[in-house]
Amino acid sequence: MSLDVNKIRNDFPILNKKISEKKIIYLDSAATSLTPIEVTNEILEYYNSFNANIHRSTGGLANEATKRFEDSRKKIANFINAQAEEIIFTKNCTESLNLVSKLLSSDLKEGDEIILSMAEHNSNLLEWQDLVRKKNLQLKFIPLKKNGELDIDYAKTLFTERTKILAISQISNVLGILNPIKELTSLAHEVGAMVVVDGAQSVGHINVDVKDLNVDFLAFSAHKLLGPTGVGVLFGKKEILKNLDPINFGGGMVSLSNESFWAEIPWRFEAGTPNISGVIAFGKAIDYFSRKGIGNVENYLKDLTSYALKKLSEIKNIIFLGPSDKLGLISFYIKGISTTDLSLLLTNKGFQLRSGTHCSKKLFDELKI
Repeated sequence: MSLDVNKIRNDFPILNKKISEKKIIYLDSAATSLTPIEVTNEILEYYNSFNANIHRSTGGLANEATKRFEDSRKKIANFINAQAEEIIFTKNCTESLNLVSKLLSSDLKEGDEIILSMAEHNSNLLEWQDLVRKKNLQLKFIPLKKNGELDIDYAKTLFTERTKILAISQISNVLGILNPIKELTSLAHEVGAMVVVDGAQSVGHINVDVKDLNVDFLAFSAHKLLGPTGVGVLFGKKEILKNLDPINFGGGMVSLSNESFWAEIPWRFEAGTPNISGVIAFGKAIDYFSRKGIGNVENYLKDLTSYALKKLSEIKNIIFLGPSDKLGLISFYIKGISTTDLSLLLTNKGFQLRSGTHCSKKLFDELKI
């Protein structure tokens, strides 16, 4: 089955909006994807039909809300080949990464090592830097080769018996390159290190199978997967999560039995009232993806990327960042032209895109741009 692009466009009413008399051409999905009408309708249905809190009542509207909420958890788990109890809801990918850094911090000792890549988004950099300062840890970086790919040979020399965490993006939000997560995970597990993956740019663009990758944690956001803002996901292996204590406390995360003070996973990590309508709507976005087929999405994305690179290459003095083998994300600048001016010019012609350092200042310093 191939994607019927014209039919799909009809699912997104915002594409009919005009700016400066120009219909918008949306090229900013790496920051936030658009949302199909069936997903926004799901939010309205929650508030209009079964608006109630979850896990706090034995009948009526609350039962319907709880069922829909937990059904979404199952759909999201199935989407990445995980178990429902391995899915923790947060408010975005950034919070998911911050959560896992805090969950793992108690076992870290002075001199322990954390490995990142030079191409990380601030969401997968700043919390680790903060942890390193507070606990006197060592922070190591996998460098880039001249073409922007990770230097895997050098990476092999970084892992030692003191390495406790590898935190890395699956696809760079600037370079658009797919990192060899399975190989890096194997290197980390050989020395007993945990693997934390920033999946913000990968989940929904390629088939992400956490069992196949064997990663310990994976973070991503609903708003980059056709879902609403305010919903994030942290996947964690069940055998790891059940041995971790929560860091946020409040309603819904305490056990009602005498066997344990904390509730079972994943609820022990979800204190307070969550974004109920958002999680339910995210489940509808997963339904939308599943009907289209993630393989079809990936194939179309490859064709679209190839076409865009070919056309952009015809522009004089254009410089691309990273290797030529990209997946749906192209960063470039044109010699002699301010990127801010270029972005404003294109916006006036209807294009929605992004200029700047994309929350990856360390990478731009490394690239000397």
